[in-house]
Amino acid sequence: MGKLRSAFTAITLAALTLSVLAVPVLAEEPVQQGRFVPGRVLVKSREGAQAASVVSTLASQGVQVIDTIPRLGYSVLSVPAGSELEWTDRLTANPGIEHAEPDFIRSILRVPDDWFFNNKKSDGYYWQWNLHAINAAEAWDITTGTPNAPIAIVDTGVDDRHDDLKGKVVFRADFVNEENLWDGLGFHGTHVAGIAAANTNNASNPSFVRAGGVAGASWNATLLSIKVADHFGKAKDSDAVAGIVLAADSGARIINLSFGGEDYSQVLQDAINYAHGLGILVVSAAGNCADPLTYLQNDCHTVNPPIYPAADQNVLAVAATSSDNQRAVFSEHGSYVAIAAPGDRIVSTVPNMDFGTTGGTSMASPHVAAVANLIWAVNPSLTNVQVANIITSTATEMGPPGRDIEFGHGLLNAQAALTKAELAVAPTQMGFMVPVTETRSLTSTIAVSSLGTPFTWSATVAPGAPWVTVNPSSGTTPGTTTLSIDRGSMGVGRYDASVMFSVSGIDSASQYVTVPLIVTNQVQSMFVPAVMKQSSAAW
Repeated sequence: MGKLRSAFTAITLAALTLSVLAVPVLAEEPVQQGRFVPGRVLVKSREGAQAASVVSTLASQGVQVIDTIPRLGYSVLSVPAGSELEWTDRLTANPGIEHAEPDFIRSILRVPDDWFFNNKKSDGYYWQWNLHAINAAEAWDITTGTPNAPIAIVDTGVDDRHDDLKGKVVFRADFVNEENLWDGLGFHGTHVAGIAAANTNNASNPSFVRAGGVAGASWNATLLSIKVADHFGKAKDSDAVAGIVLAADSGARIINLSFGGEDYSQVLQDAINYAHGLGILVVSAAGNCADPLTYLQNDCHTVNPPIYPAADQNVLAVAATSSDNQRAVFSEHGSYVAIAAPGDRIVSTVPNMDFGTTGGTSMASPHVAAVANLIWAVNPSLTNVQVANIITSTATEMGPPGRDIEFGHGLLNAQAALTKAELAVAPTQMGFMVPVTETRSLTSTIAVSSLGTPFTWSATVAPGAPWVTVNPSSGTTPGTTTLSIDRGSMGVGRYDASVMFSVSGIDSASQYVTVPLIVTNQVQSMFVPAVMKQSSAAW
């Protein structure tokens, strides 16, 4: 649906008067009933408005403040059931209100010795084919993750009584407080958590219901269990937003959101922006409504609609692939998809010390969250934007060249991502200025190193720049190479070239040095780079 008209800068709840409430303001597109919590509206006021006057002014009409989200300046109002859209319109019309919207409902989007990693099914695929598909074993030769970049599982809760999850959850919160048999077990959240960070290399554990255990994509990652969805898989935006903010304030470096819905929510976008602004990487499932035969079962009203929060800004949206490296039939596709990861028939931890197989973009998303943890393990100085760029730029091409609507930048490649995070080239820009009368060659040194694992590298000059050479053109980190500029008969003007440094066998794990050359009529003696941009790990 379209975005509700809004501008968001306020802190407190505005004072409302009966006169302004009589003027309705409609959303750009109608909201369908049943997609939001009955009797609840979220509002944010302009700065300086007083929340207390709302209760006194509107109490006679059945409106009251029942909760607040202080970090974002939102309040949750109780309104008469069945009048949520009417109150949204009325509140939006008030000049003291920045924004009002219904409380929308989101749905969950479903070489170790571990038995499931090392054994194949009758169809010839490994049980954990997903980890083989993203080159996880090769990545684990570089690192098995870090507890210092915790992953928040904002979901149905995580059952860390499971031996494959014991010791993983370092923080827990529950915004649902269900009083039923299933409270705290969290099938969906437990399955997502195991994909990201199950205890690994523990096949001999005698307490498993089924022998062997599963491998987590990041062995050493720790988790925050933030329960915002009930055992039916439904989450109110007010709870989801509060959960995201709490995760951000409680030490999460990565937030995994394996839920979504068709309705855009500025409140949800504000929460994501808050986390992003704190340097947190937000990863979200792209949605499961692409199959015309099953989209209704996945709580969608149309086939392949944009799904939020995946389609929000500052989110890494993850599509799902199947074991034959095709887009999973249910996986949403669109311009908001950034990357793809395995999401069909994924085996992972489930409550009661067992393991289960399920599918969905919900299962794809935690693969990306885990690889982000691995990247921060080898290079903790990277920003969330840099980590996202590494993940997308090293993906294995799956569709047409470049980014496409089905796979985004391609299939997640853990080995290539870690290699690129470790590879360091300095400087990353070398600018030369030379008089047209100068015939001597210009040279400068480039250092090629690794933050950890030694690599064999090669250097390739981009086509169309015969005036640039590197020698040697290959080597092992740490090392250096000499870049030479031979102007020859080139006339006055600017010329641009680049040199690509690649790791042997991993073409996507590459760094670039840009080389601008300016040939001038002015008589001067500048035989060294005039502009040099340094870099540690080039990110």
